[in-house]
Amino acid sequence: TLLMDHGQEGMSPTTERALAVMANTLCNTSSINATYASNHTLETFSYSPHNSDIASALLLNKNKNKLEVAHHKILNHHFMQTEGVANLNVFIDMDLKVLPHAIAWVGMCRDSMGLSVLHKILSSLPPLLKSEKKVRFEVKMRPLHKKPKL
Repeated sequence: TLLMDHGQEGMSPTTERALAVMANTLCNTSSINATYASNHTLETFSYSPHNSDIASALLLNKNKNKLEVAHHKILNHHFMQTEGVANLNVFIDMDLKVLPHAIAWVGMCRDSMGLSVLHKILSSLPPLLKSEKKVRFEVKMRPLHKKPKL
């Protein structure tokens, strides 16, 4: 356990920088890949003053399923603008071959945050697809009244 205490005089620049480094280590938000590669195993870290980024990352890290931890960190920092508001900018320039996989990945998270982001994405698909790129979807369905040949 690492203990950081700023004492009575206030937080020194060194302590402030150390907390920023620790927050970045627990959840590097510079890119989705960097967030995925962040530390998802450290669960306890004693520090003062309170840092909400560190506290939320440590709370997530208590989950034993580290893939879920990475998933939540990515959703929270890359797919949400503010509490409860999905960030669709991530999808605007996404390659259309990648888009269905990204949407499926978001849908793997079955809690309120994941479902909220998924709902926002799906309800915004028409505007997302109205770009310079032309997309053609084909759906093949067999008639309901015919029985399949065996």
